[in-house]
Amino acid sequence: MPRLASLFSVWALIAFAVLGLLQLFPYTGVILMVLGGALWCGLAVHAFLIGLGVEAALGRVPRFLLVVPLAAYSGYYVMYLQQAREIAAKAQQLKASNPSLVLPFDPARYSLVLPQVHAKLIAEHYDVPVTYDANPNFRPEGFLSHRLLNRQQCADATAVQAKLRAQRSRAAFGLVMPVQVGDGAIMPSYIKDVCLLNFPEKPPLQQVVVTRRGDDAVWRRERGILEQTTDFNLDGKLFATYHTASVWRLSPFPLLLIGCALNSGAPSWDCFANFNRALEVINTTPDNVDGARYDLPESIVLGLRKYLPNDYVEFKGDDRWQPFIQQIYNYPQQQAEFDSDHKADLFSQFVEFVHDSTVETTATGVFINIVYKGAVAPPGEMERAVLSAPEKLIPMRDAIAARFVQLTRASIGVNNKWYRLLDKSLVALPRDAYASMPDDEVNQLLDALGSSRGWDYFRELYLRMTDAGLRTLGFYERELARLQNRDASKSLVPELAICRLGQADEPTREILRKEFMDTSKTDRFDDPVDHNSAVFVTLLRLGDTAVAQGAPATFQREEVVRWYDAVRQGKGQTDVGPNNCNGWGRSGFRDMNWWRRFPPPLRASLIYQDNAWVEAKAN
Repeated sequence: MPRLASLFSVWALIAFAVLGLLQLFPYTGVILMVLGGALWCGLAVHAFLIGLGVEAALGRVPRFLLVVPLAAYSGYYVMYLQQAREIAAKAQQLKASNPSLVLPFDPARYSLVLPQVHAKLIAEHYDVPVTYDANPNFRPEGFLSHRLLNRQQCADATAVQAKLRAQRSRAAFGLVMPVQVGDGAIMPSYIKDVCLLNFPEKPPLQQVVVTRRGDDAVWRRERGILEQTTDFNLDGKLFATYHTASVWRLSPFPLLLIGCALNSGAPSWDCFANFNRALEVINTTPDNVDGARYDLPESIVLGLRKYLPNDYVEFKGDDRWQPFIQQIYNYPQQQAEFDSDHKADLFSQFVEFVHDSTVETTATGVFINIVYKGAVAPPGEMERAVLSAPEKLIPMRDAIAARFVQLTRASIGVNNKWYRLLDKSLVALPRDAYASMPDDEVNQLLDALGSSRGWDYFRELYLRMTDAGLRTLGFYERELARLQNRDASKSLVPELAICRLGQADEPTREILRKEFMDTSKTDRFDDPVDHNSAVFVTLLRLGDTAVAQGAPATFQREEVVRWYDAVRQGKGQTDVGPNNCNGWGRSGFRDMNWWRRFPPPLRASLIYQDNAWVEAKAN
């Protein structure tokens, strides 16, 4: 017997063990994952089995060990042949049961509606003038149409696309696309002198709707034969069902993959051992169908002939598409008219909600939701439609305020979107609308804010109520006294509200001075600076000379000190107060993009730009 160290199979087994162990640990496993460690592990197993077989045949190891590689490879090929028999049986079964030509498609009578990917594929490669797919992103059409164009039509459509792109119309994106041939996995190739036009359009004729089921299972890589079903409906009635099948096929050579990889879904470091498989589509086309010209379920059931390469040479297309392309120029104007009408409709729905006195709720505790006409949230675009024209909200001010107070008393959850829309609508009102508010309405809103943590949950409305004038001062002085010992990271709106009012009694000033001193120790962290700067602008607005001399002496961060210097020099001063009564803004919360997220009356006057505090421009 030779020494173990001289056996190739032993070294192959050792290599397998080392690679496997290194992959168990994420630190080394990630490196091996990138270098194909799972494949190398599988090759090491093959090396061990082949080496052991050769050594057993040569008598270097006991000959009975030859059974190990023979059993391993025999077992694999038994599975391989069994899978082949299952594929043949399934193909025969589905060929016999699948329909062929059921409804000859007549484009003068029907509109063909398909899933998105297949709608494009059928329009590109099959003899059908136009296909559609449901697409809710385009309204009011709700569908996207697909047409194959000839060379001249492609040139005209490309010119239209350039104009739409200049107008920033959403229809410009993907309006004209090249037609790809082959699988294009590595180097996609495209057909010359034709293109695909994709444009929002509602199907004008009786709809033949094609739906697919089972596709998701394919990409989950489930084992066994996977069936996919294609259903054909006309006016909502099923008239044909076609079954296709696919399988993750074992490869002719037993390529084994053993390793570990990052599972981003969990997330976790997971290990696996699988044979390599490739997706194979099983031929289920009925024997009486020409598979070269009719190969997809849509093509077979509806009789849609597949284009051959010669069909694209001097492709003539459809003359009807030339005037259709010219009409696309009018799309931006049509969309503008639709958007205007849609906004008006959404605003009307909001008006109806505001004046509806019913409160139907669901859930309990902090999750209480208002249900309006069966929905716990308004339509997605209602907020933009309502807030885009604040002047329209002025006549509704009292009704909006009453509805807000009503829902607050009903303890509606603060995240309910109907409730939040009322809050934002009040915030959007101009300053004069607050100044002219009746006293009872002001008191009801302040009571609602005071009872519902308005300083935390409704910060913007909490601040906007100061525009009602000095009659609100007592409320904010009481609020500051009540909340003075809250954590420094909490909302600072009581202080900023007093800044916006510009007056305070002596006890309130003492609280502010104490807060200023308590937060003046260090600027190492953002929270103390936020708190200190809010109190700083408030005391400055109140004319407190003690803080007008400069930033706290202990503050050292350059950007922080510069902010205090800028405010003290009067930069960003408005009729409301220093920096429009806003404190220092931490990193990420003070550029123009973030600044625009706040309602205009509450925006800080200073932003940090190019390492300097500058006055923001209202654009």
